[in-house]
Amino acid sequence: RVRIVLVEPQGGWNVGMIARVMKNFGITELWVVNSRCDILGDDAQKMSCHALDVLQTAHKVPTLADAVRDCTRVVATSHKPTTAVPRLDPPSVALPWLQGGAGPASRAALVFGAENRGLTNVELGHAQRFLCIPSDPGYPVLNLAQS
Repeated sequence: RVRIVLVEPQGGWNVGMIARVMKNFGITELWVVNSRCDILGDDAQKMSCHALDVLQTAHKVPTLADAVRDCTRVVATSHKPTTAVPRLDPPSVALPWLQGGAGPASRAALVFGAENRGLTNVELGHAQRFLCIPSDPGYPVLNLAQS
């Protein structure tokens, strides 16, 4: 089973849109780390459409370590290589690897950073692989809900 982990989401509208796309793809396990918005507020509910249940059952935890503690595979998103991110994989590589670690007795997580800062090196340290969604090099930073 794959879970989606949002680290310090800033806007309820993004959380709502994430819940909606999760439901579109049959993913129902949402973990929210140190939220900076009301994930059950009006904005989140409006944008979630028919995925309110995803918001209502979301796990709220204070740290990323708490959100991925029981995961055997963790993929974190990033738009650029750093010392903490030696290699960025495209979705065609990272996602099959992630799904290979999700089963009845194991969990896997796809981690997205805060809209205003992404993921810190410490947060990236919780992942074994790193995903970069190809985009224009002139403006490679995607909105949380579009990634």
